[in-house]
This record gives sequence, C-alpha cells and structure tokens, in this order.
Amino acid sequence: MPSIHASANGFNSASPASPLRNSQIKSRKPRRNSVQSQQMSRFPRTGNRHAPPVRRQQEEPVNPWHFLELFWDYAGQPVLGYFYDIFKMVIAGLKPVAGVAGLIAVLVLTIQFGSIYVKNSFQTTLAPFCALPFSGYVLPFCDTMPNDRQPDFEELVNIQTSFEDLLEANKDSYALPANMKKSQVAMRDLRTQVKFSRLPSRAELEVELYTFIETAREASDDLAKYNARIGYVTDQVISTNRWTLQVLEGIAAGEANRGALSVALSYMNPAAMLYGPPETLDQLIFAQYVKHVAKLKDDITSLIHFSESLIKVLNNLDNHLDIIADIAHRDDHHLTRDREELLAQLWSMLGGNRSSKAANAASLQLLHDVRRYRSLAVQHVSATLLKLQEIRSGLDNLRDGVAAPELVGYREDIPLQWHIDVVSRSVERLRDARGESMAIERDNIRKGMREGVGRDDVRQVERGEMPTVYAKAKDERA
Repeated sequence: MPSIHASANGFNSASPASPLRNSQIKSRKPRRNSVQSQQMSRFPRTGNRHAPPVRRQQEEPVNPWHFLELFWDYAGQPVLGYFYDIFKMVIAGLKPVAGVAGLIAVLVLTIQFGSIYVKNSFQTTLAPFCALPFSGYVLPFCDTMPNDRQPDFEELVNIQTSFEDLLEANKDSYALPANMKKSQVAMRDLRTQVKFSRLPSRAELEVELYTFIETAREASDDLAKYNARIGYVTDQVISTNRWTLQVLEGIAAGEANRGALSVALSYMNPAAMLYGPPETLDQLIFAQYVKHVAKLKDDITSLIHFSESLIKVLNNLDNHLDIIADIAHRDDHHLTRDREELLAQLWSMLGGNRSSKAANAASLQLLHDVRRYRSLAVQHVSATLLKLQEIRSGLDNLRDGVAAPELVGYREDIPLQWHIDVVSRSVERLRDARGESMAIERDNIRKGMREGVGRDDVRQVERGEMPTVYAKAKDERA
C-alpha cells in the first residue's frame, strides 16, 4: 500500500519494494524551437552526403555608379533630409517674425516715399511765400541765403586761370635766388674790407653784415623753395582737375549703362530705408564739385602761409639793410671830412692812398645793389601773395555759395558733358602754362651753370692784405 507521506521533492516516491523503482525510464529529447528548425531547413548540413553540391556563380564587374547610389542612399540623402527638416522647423518658427518684418518694411518705404512726395508738393505750393521778407526764419524750407547754389565749374575754372598769371609773373623771378647768392658773395667781401678798414664803426658794421649775410642766405633759399612751391601747387591744381574729369567721365559712363529697371530696383531696395534713396546724377556732380573746391582751397592756403613767412624773412633782411645803411652813412660823413683834409695834404704827394679811398667807395656801393635785389624779391612775393589771396577769396565765395544745396534743389538743365568740357579746357590751359614756366626755369638753370663754369673774375688778394678764413662751430644737437 503506498505511503501517504510526501517525499522531499514533492512527489510521491514508490516504495522500495515497488517494481517501478528499478525500471528504466527513457528520457525524451527536447524539441527544437521553430527558429532553429527553419535555419536547419534553410542551411542543410554540409556533412549530408545526399545534398547537391553548391555551384559558384561567376562575379560580374561592379558599375561605378553603384557606389554613388550607395553613398546617396546611406549618407547624402539622410544628411540632406536632416538639414531640410531643421530648415522647415526654423522657417515655421520664423514665419510670424518674417511677417511682422515685411509689414514694417512696407510701412517704412511707404512713409518714406510718401513724405518725399508730400514735402515736394508742400514746398511747391508754399514756394511763393518764400519771396516774403524774413520768410526763411519762419518756414524751414525757405532759404535765407541766395538760391544760386549750384555746381559752377565755369566760375571755378575762371578762378583757376589766375594760376596762369602767377606762372607768367614767375618767369622773371627764377633768377632772383641766384642774384641774391651773388650779393651774398659781395657782402662777404665787403665784410672783410670793413674788418680791416679804418671805419670808426667797423666792429658794429661787421656784426650787422654777418647777420645780414645769414638772413640773405635764408631768404635766397626760401625764395628758391617758393618758386618751386608755386610750380608744385600748379601741378596739384592740374592733378585735381584731372581727378574731377575722371570722376565726371565715370559718372557719365555709369549713367549711360544704367537702365530703367536698375533704377526702379534701386528705389525698391529694402536696405535703402537705412541710408535713404540713391543719389541722383546732379547730387553726384555737386559732391565732386565741393571736393574739388575744398582740395583747391587747401593747396592755396598752404602756399599763402609760405608766402607770408617769406615776406617776414625779406622784411627782416630790409631791417638789417637799414641798420647797415645808417652805420655806413654815419661813417661816410667822417670819411668825407677826412677825405677833404687828406686831399689838401696829398696834392703835393701825387695822389697817395688813392686805392684805399676807391675801395671804400666801391664797398659802400654794394649796399645799393643788395637793396635792389631785395626790393625785387619783395615785389615778386608781394604780388604773388596778393594774387593768392584773391584766389582764396574766390574759393571762399564758391564754398559759401554751395553750403546747403539740398534746401533749394539741383539744376537739371545743365548736361554733364558741359561740366566735363569746362574742366577739360582748364586742364589743357594750365598744362600749357606750366610747360612754358618749366622751360624758362630750365633755361635759367642752364644759364647759371654756364656762368659758374666760365667765370674768371676771381677776386685776387691785394699786396699787403691778409686773407681771412672764418670757421663756424658745428651745431651739436641731441
């Protein structure tokens, strides 16, 4: 009879005497799942002798486009799709902002062009009120200055023709620096004679002569620089005219290549609301005109400052000449009185010391030549300075006349080619005048060189006279 007690593993074990104890139970193999069975059916074992042998297929050549298709399918298309999705998300997010910005741009452009139209209409309607006295202080669009504020290249060229007069007057002044150099040599000889003379004021006169020689040297150098400066400023004026001519020709070429479509697109440009509509043809011409006048005035002003400095040096030279002349005139009375007494004593001595008296008279005569050269230099610089001041005054009037052209508008009845022709004629005239001036300057230089080479009037030291050598201390500057 079986036991009612359960075994430890939860199954009822048979009794020891049960015949099932020693019986052998066949174990059943576990069943394969469906996946393993499919794999086994798909790939039979190689050890199966009844399986047919696998035939190798011949490899065909690979098309190069195959790799491009692979790259496009697995790299290019996914990346582009990714960025396209991002772009769609950004556009979808910015759609309200873009709508507001477009609305603001349309409003700004409408207000801008509308205000210009209303302003022009308003000014045209109220223009007769500008004829009333003091209307410019009440109505802002009424100008308080004369309305002739247009680019007047013709008047500018007329002012520039004064440079032709300067070059014509400067032809006779190229020899002045050389003549003043010659006078310096004569003054050095005079100083040597005064030093070893018996003049009562020879010490004072020697100091004044030394100061005069140094001032004359500075004046002659500055005068040579001044003549060169006039030529330089004239070249600058010619260069400025050429520059203006090139700008005007460039404006004309750009205007010829500009069609109606490009003009319309330039006015519809949304970025124009930041800096206003594009400049018109007349505004471009006027801007170049103002630059031309400003550049010309700067060149004239620099030359005027140089002229004023040279006038001061020449006046200082004249002051030293006056002092020397006063000293010489004072000593001349003593020489005359001594000469009269000497002549009374020397009639019986066959004219002794006659050479000394002649040397004193010749030395004093040099002062008159120096004064004459100084007077010529002063006349030249003064006349040039007056002409330069006249040119600067004319340029000031032109600049005052173009101070605010936007208040009265621009004239459109003068063609651009007319301005180009005016400036071109001015360049030709100035170029011809400058060429003549340079030719005369070269002739004077060659003449001076020939005189220097063929000069044989070397001063000889007289018997009994000892030559004097003056040495200057070297100017040591840190």
